[in-house]
Amino acid sequence: MSTQGYRMSHTYVWNVEKSRAHELIHEMLSNILQEQPKEYLPLQELIASMNRRGRQYHIHTQKKHNSWSKYIKMTYGDIEDFLQDYRFYNVVTEGTKTRVYFVKDYYTEEEKTRRFTKDKEWIFVDESHT
Repeated sequence: MSTQGYRMSHTYVWNVEKSRAHELIHEMLSNILQEQPKEYLPLQELIASMNRRGRQYHIHTQKKHNSWSKYIKMTYGDIEDFLQDYRFYNVVTEGTKTRVYFVKDYYTEEEKTRRFTKDKEWIFVDESHT
């Protein structure tokens, strides 16, 4: 890990490169979810588990910011939005409960990149040039 900070916003300097952080986040989340006998975890439990497991990585010089959930929020926005960007995380909300499932069949190196679109986005394709 580089000792030089990686600037993610004007007030936060992270001690991890964005590509390495991205890799570590998926590694932690997928491992946590695959270890569950229920095949899912409530979102808050998943966040707490990720933060506990991620303590070994010193991603920020200030202890109060050395949290993966804070990193995701500052870098990608809401953690639910982050999870929904990938096909291998299935986020299900029923009433006030939000659960996260891991879909092992979709977990490949190619799928670790963000989705091109989300279900709520539209892409218009001009077929007249094909």
